[in-house]
Amino acid sequence: CGNWRFFEPSKWNDRFEQRFYCARYKFRASIGNTPQLFATCVTRVKNNEAAWKVYAHGLGLGARCLQLELDIVELRKQLRNSGFRFEEKTVVYEKEHVILDLHKKRKPYYNKYFGSFSLDKFLRLLSLKRDAYTYEQELRLFIIPDNAGKRNGYKKTEYRDLPIRWKDVITKVRVDKKCTPAELVSIQRACFSVGINPSIKNYS
Repeated sequence: CGNWRFFEPSKWNDRFEQRFYCARYKFRASIGNTPQLFATCVTRVKNNEAAWKVYAHGLGLGARCLQLELDIVELRKQLRNSGFRFEEKTVVYEKEHVILDLHKKRKPYYNKYFGSFSLDKFLRLLSLKRDAYTYEQELRLFIIPDNAGKRNGYKKTEYRDLPIRWKDVITKVRVDKKCTPAELVSIQRACFSVGINPSIKNYS
């Protein structure tokens, strides 16, 4: 539909990633530094077999994937012109026990994330991930409304749809090799509908 859907991080499946968005912050100086926001993730890795396996699920087309290569410069431009504040963070991969103990004042890394708490540190917390997922090489994109509401837990998670001119952002489309001819036609038509011409090899 020409949109990109950004979710509140409370929607993320990994409880280790939800925890810092859903936490209750008690710092006096942190008022306004933990706003409601919306996020999406992309990878910096071109070929990642593990990612294909993780995101392909279900039956039929649900079991197939497209890999979209993005022009990050054009994407940033469009997101900055969206009417939202736009922030971008590279995911930092840490050991599980570090993430679990970050909030404990006696730990050596407490000040790194909670000292002089700010919006930037909040976003850094939301860009932490267990080192088991290092292969993902993620980049996190955040949008923050000017009139941000209250952060929601999983059951009340909200989202925002941002209009995107996909034909200006997507530079390449790679199709799952397991697609049947009928599935390829469906994918091709969906791409054509937003002005993208996928390169499908060995198929007429």
